[in-house]
Amino acid sequence: MLPILSMIRKEFRQIFRNRQMLFLIFLVPLVQLVLLGNAITTEVKHLKLLVVDLDQSRESAALVRAFAAAQGFDVVGHTADQGQIKEGMKAWQVQLALVIPPHFGRDMERRLQPQLQLVVDGVDGNSAGVALGYARGVLTGFGQAWAQERGLAPVGLHLTRMEEQMWYNPELSSRQYMVPGIVVVLLTLLPMMLSSLSLVREQEIGTLEQLMVTPLTKYQLLLGKLIPFLV
Repeated sequence: MLPILSMIRKEFRQIFRNRQMLFLIFLVPLVQLVLLGNAITTEVKHLKLLVVDLDQSRESAALVRAFAAAQGFDVVGHTADQGQIKEGMKAWQVQLALVIPPHFGRDMERRLQPQLQLVVDGVDGNSAGVALGYARGVLTGFGQAWAQERGLAPVGLHLTRMEEQMWYNPELSSRQYMVPGIVVVLLTLLPMMLSSLSLVREQEIGTLEQLMVTPLTKYQLLLGKLIPFLV
């Protein structure tokens, strides 16, 4: 144990004498934490929505406004040509498309439960799943509002309302769980990397041979190099 403690003391002295090593230990992890914590996210926002309105009725316009008002969607265009859906997705300009069929408004008035088509780019599976969830929420809210305006019971919808409460992370911010994970990754990788740099430096300045002839075993040498950076 005493040889390891001696090696640890020696390593601490070398660390505090080397400004470059201090920079790597304290500043680089902080910069990585800030950059990665803001760059890596699983949140899905501003989904690019293309509207294909083949009905052009008051009801279809109200549905489009409902999607435009939703926080998760950005309406990037309106068209009557369904061929533009494929072109937009190939050009990465569209992530999903809402196709409103003809006679949508008429079927709504007759309560015939008209069908809508939602075309989603499935390249990013996470975004696609979240987009479908957002769309279901918008459609449910639109149907309930439309029925209430006419004093009707919503057809094909649940009459009960579910109230959701998100504890500990009410905004569902990915930083709440990504940043602690990044800290663990940095604490795992940086000590090993810095210990390797320290060993390389020992070889560069010619002191590694001196350490090899000391009574230290190779495991004691590695522990003496690793522990200071873990601390």
